[in-house]
Amino acid sequence: LHWTLKMCKLESESKGSEVSQSPLSEQFAKFPTAPTNPPPGVAIGSASLFFLVCSFSVTLPFLQSRRDALKCDSLCYGSMTSARSLLGLVGSVFVGSLSDRYGRKPCLALGIAASLLGVVLILGRGDLTGMWYGMVPGALLQQNFGVMKALFSDYLSNYPAADATVLRTSAAGKLGMSAGFALMAGPLLASTSLVADFEGAMRFSVATCVLSGVCVYLLPDVSTVGYASKLETRSPFRMSLPVSLPPPPLLFLMVIRILMALAFHIFSIIWTVSLKARFDFGPKDHGIFMSFVGLVYALSQGFVAKAFLCRAGSDRRTATLLLCCAVLGGGRIVALHTSSLAVVYMMFFLIVTALGIVNTVLTADASGLALGSGLGKLFGVLEATEKGAGMVGPVLGGLIGKKFGTTMTLGTVTVCYMLVFGLIYFRYETYILATSKQKLVDVEIRTKKL
Repeated sequence: LHWTLKMCKLESESKGSEVSQSPLSEQFAKFPTAPTNPPPGVAIGSASLFFLVCSFSVTLPFLQSRRDALKCDSLCYGSMTSARSLLGLVGSVFVGSLSDRYGRKPCLALGIAASLLGVVLILGRGDLTGMWYGMVPGALLQQNFGVMKALFSDYLSNYPAADATVLRTSAAGKLGMSAGFALMAGPLLASTSLVADFEGAMRFSVATCVLSGVCVYLLPDVSTVGYASKLETRSPFRMSLPVSLPPPPLLFLMVIRILMALAFHIFSIIWTVSLKARFDFGPKDHGIFMSFVGLVYALSQGFVAKAFLCRAGSDRRTATLLLCCAVLGGGRIVALHTSSLAVVYMMFFLIVTALGIVNTVLTADASGLALGSGLGKLFGVLEATEKGAGMVGPVLGGLIGKKFGTTMTLGTVTVCYMLVFGLIYFRYETYILATSKQKLVDVEIRTKKL
């Protein structure tokens, strides 16, 4: 109602008349009803990401045996992982900037084409060199997750501020949910008769890449979504209007992402060893556990995050993040020291749910810091920081664990989350929420002037 009255006032001022000269019902009829659901492009884009992630996850159960057959030892695997992270670090910024200049859909199609090229190279050569060659295109150019975040923010950039905040959270949750379900569905499909071996998994990967491409083709253009088309004649504001991103908010988000990624990768070094030592985890146990994690993460981003934030409200956003940080740090301490497998699953239910809420909130708030031409690069930079931490974290965790033991490694993880807790407590409202609100005010001022 507040937004509609403001738009009525703007229109009446542009015509040199007052709003009171016509009945309120007539003013309401001139404007679209405030949205309650994300635009259709969000569902289509989430489906595209689901198929694309499935194309990778369906090969996971066969990768280790494939590497063993090709005599790829731990040094070979570690080098391949580091190379993938390095390529992803460069590619995320490059493709993000490319999407700002040439559009989101062409870059999404480029990522799918890169994945298909990688499959062709792996199947064409059939040796270890082919696996190296096949890794490069996808690691460098397949940055569809970050580009899709920017596209969803484009869809919602012309919605009223109150609606856009909720819908950004919902859109980010649906995107994360699709990725989580895909990570769970791929290994399950690999265990059926549909996928018998590595070659069969690669052929299935091609089919899912094609389905992802079809979804990208069906994605609506930004100019035909939401209020962007309905208010085009009333508001000359354009998606391409440059809105600068102040360095402090970007650096703030980068530091938070780096610390959280470091904590994740350092903890993973001691976690799998701990599961084997305490519960004698085998491949089947790991598969069940990872499927559970994927399911909880998907549900947390798709449903729990939106419901929790709607109840908490924007005023309690910081408190929500602080609670999640406490769960992420404290839950890992309990999970690593308990002797009960049920407690492990319970702790990881809380940990993964908190992680889903944090990622959804950060993605939604980050999209409010830059509009239009800056979104692709913004998400590309944030993805690059996580990939950089993915290169450093395992090495750092291994060195700390080898020299100081498990207790010091866990202490490093806890310190990372304590730093994130402190940053959010002292600066999140200043750097992120206040800056995002100011962006919306600037857009309204520009719209009124234009």
